[in-house]
Amino acid sequence: NDTNLRSMEGYATNNMILLLDVSGSMNSPEKLPLLKESVLNMLSMMREEDKVSIIAFSGKPKVLLESASFTNEAKIKKAINDLKSSGKTDGNAGLKLAYEVADENYIRGGNNRIILATDGQFATSEEILQLIQKFSKEDIFLTIFNFGKGAGASKELENLATTGKGNYAYISKENVDLRLIRE
Repeated sequence: NDTNLRSMEGYATNNMILLLDVSGSMNSPEKLPLLKESVLNMLSMMREEDKVSIIAFSGKPKVLLESASFTNEAKIKKAINDLKSSGKTDGNAGLKLAYEVADENYIRGGNNRIILATDGQFATSEEILQLIQKFSKEDIFLTIFNFGKGAGASKELENLATTGKGNYAYISKENVDLRLIRE
């Protein structure tokens, strides 16, 4: 039943880092707008103790919101609605920053998770792979939502999610809310 799916009762406290790809290629209706909509939808079910950080990356990654409580809805909505896409994708710098933020706001026994939303076009350096591995052992997990169409990219993203002990999902208009909520 839908209301239960949306209830967070009995779940660990969330420390969520949304790492959002805002490169030029995300600039299409089924990508960035869909991403915004799904994130805003997710906010409605979070609790006061749940925290969210929002990082946008294309070239240089930027923390748009530093670990805010979900009760701070206006602030979160503003950060999301202000997202614009342009530029190239530097996933490495984005991931590095996301792990720093996740680590700083680490919740013991909580659900510490980076959710990377991208359309799949980036190569990861050896240094970043090691970082993902290291943190997955420290209970900071990496889940990847692929908004892209490229099959080649999805394999690599899937491997990253596996390394980060998180989940991987291809996102479409049809499944976006369900996947985000499950995460």
